Amino acid sequence: MHYFILLILSLNVLWFSMGFRFFCFKSESTTKMLLSKEHRIEPFYSIITHAVKFIGAFNLAFAMLSVICLVKYHYPILDSDWNIALFFVFFMAHFGQFWVNLPIALKEKRKMQPLWPVLKGRMYFIFKTDLVLAVCNLIISVYLFGIK
Repeated sequence: MHYFILLILSLNVLWFSMGFRFFCFKSESTTKMLLSKEHRIEPFYSIITHAVKFIGAFNLAFAMLSVICLVKYHYPILDSDWNIALFFVFFMAHFGQFWVNLPIALKEKRKMQPLWPVLKGRMYFIFKTDLVLAVCNLIISVYLFGIK
């Protein structure tokens, strides 16, 4: 389980860092992904382009927390309440992103007009990856709780 935990911590670092880069430094690309061409009008385009940078900032915070956990992680504190809480917070971060996109994906699946495309392209990759990382972090949290 030790190697699984290290793997998931590493994937958290990678995923949250990619989220930081995408939402902060590629905010125009993000906005183009979220808004169809006919909806890319001012002031909405500029507002969304700037607003998604907040998502990037949150991803940076989670990336740094993941780095700290990866660097400081070792067996003597494996069963501490802090580790359980940290992995549960990582679960909630990933699951929250998945959960927010779920109604949009369901709408898209029913052939209704979604707010943005979730079931194709980059968003589909993000949607699936957030679910997988949420489940992995929850498994670790439950495991650590069980050995406590």
